Amino acid sequence: MKSLLTIKEVGEILQVNERTILRLIKAQKIPAVKIGNQWRFHPARLEAWFMNGGEDTLVENETQENRWKEEEEFRLFSKNRSLLDIHCRTKQETLETMVDVLTETGHLLQREVFLQAVLERERISTTGIGNGVALPHAWHPINDLFRVPLVVSARLSTPIEFDAVDNKPVDLVFLLCSPRNRQHLALLSTMSVIGRNTEILHDLRRAKTVGDFTAILAGASPVAIGQR
Repeated sequence: MKSLLTIKEVGEILQVNERTILRLIKAQKIPAVKIGNQWRFHPARLEAWFMNGGEDTLVENETQENRWKEEEEFRLFSKNRSLLDIHCRTKQETLETMVDVLTETGHLLQREVFLQAVLERERISTTGIGNGVALPHAWHPINDLFRVPLVVSARLSTPIEFDAVDNKPVDLVFLLCSPRNRQHLALLSTMSVIGRNTEILHDLRRAKTVGDFTAILAGASPVAIGQR
């Protein structure tokens, strides 16, 4: 008998996250067997399932997942995830404050896992891209942490040292959160373009309200981040 597959391996084969696989198991829409407390999949049964309509089930599930993005809390930018003129003295304090926003809004359950991944990325190399902007993120998306791509945005009342590439302090920080590698790369690309556009940055620094700040970001991000 061929080796049984894990949820992680099935997710990689089908190019979906582990949350999607678990949802399909719960709905009894994918062939799986529980061994102890772990789910396993037989390759031949999985292939037969996929060839006989499993792909349609994936599409239906993806459509259901995309509906979250119609609500503000699941859009890329949200007023509840935008912090204006906050006072933080260090890079770590800033990142901790921004990660806390994710837990407070219900987007993140494993705070320490994500925070340590973000801090480890900073230890490898700075995410301060210049122009007073930083784009902190985990080096790779962590399976099942987020449903959809999200950004936590912060404008600091006083610029802080961020070891940026241009050696200048940072006052605009965007924490990037992605559930999948392809979305992560698209999100990083989009935010890099925003972070190098001096007109957009000028508008963000002059925005009077959280609503104005969020609207500027939303209007400046034409790339379809949510595509798988």
